[in-house]
Amino acid sequence: MRKSVYFILFILLPTLLFSQKRKLIEGKFIAKDIDLSFIHIVNKSSKQVSYSNQHGAFKIRFQKGDSLYISAIQIENRYFVVSQNTIKNKQLIIQLKAKSNAIKDVVIKNHHLTGNLSLDAQKSPNKDSLIIKSGALDFRVAYNLSIPMKPDQQAKDKAITKGLSGTDPTRVNSSINILTGIALLATLFINKEKQKIKAQNRRKQLLKKQKIALLNKEDHLENKLIALYGKDFFTKELKIPTLKITDFIVYCQEKSNLAQLIIYKNEIKLIETLINESKNYLQLIKKE
Repeated sequence: MRKSVYFILFILLPTLLFSQKRKLIEGKFIAKDIDLSFIHIVNKSSKQVSYSNQHGAFKIRFQKGDSLYISAIQIENRYFVVSQNTIKNKQLIIQLKAKSNAIKDVVIKNHHLTGNLSLDAQKSPNKDSLIIKSGALDFRVAYNLSIPMKPDQQAKDKAITKGLSGTDPTRVNSSINILTGIALLATLFINKEKQKIKAQNRRKQLLKKQKIALLNKEDHLENKLIALYGKDFFTKELKIPTLKITDFIVYCQEKSNLAQLIIYKNEIKLIETLINESKNYLQLIKKE
């Protein structure tokens, strides 16, 4: 164990002694219209690294003769050699310049082009590397104009036509046709499923409307509410007289659709409605 400690001290001691020679000096970057934060400072001699804050201030250890490398995206990178005066002043101020992003000048040369592709291609400085046949630049083909053809060119065209006569144009697109058919079947299946879901939703909505209409008839709504909460809820919690329960439920139904709240299982809204309307109803019957 003791040998290990001695070995570690033996390794670290030169570094510690070397670092003690270097003093921690405060520095500051100055520049116009430049973001001074996160500018990278590297002491190339000691390999120490530091960064500036938003005001351009930083701290780093160095000694006389150390070389500092300063870099950032927004500035021109530069080197700075520490002098004895910097050590005495205990402060380092470095002037920075913004990086120039000027676009290089574009030189437009006059090649005396005429607009005739055949002639301009011949006059081009790179005409040796670019060979354009005059026939390829004749656009009369696009307008089905009669063009005199040389005998050798006629023979070449006949050979090409003969080679293409035995090809099957449908064979090239067979894989594309298969994929298109699969995509079409998938689209039809998805649309059919969507229609089923819409039909189911329509049936559910119709059933709920029928249930709401049934609850609104005669004493069905009153029986449902009493079955849900009991008479004590109306008489003890809401303070509704027993003989006035039916009248109170009719009063609430005129203000809010209680049947709809029951069918859609919106119990919180249902209870809030009964409690709020009970206060209004009690004030109403007091005036009678």
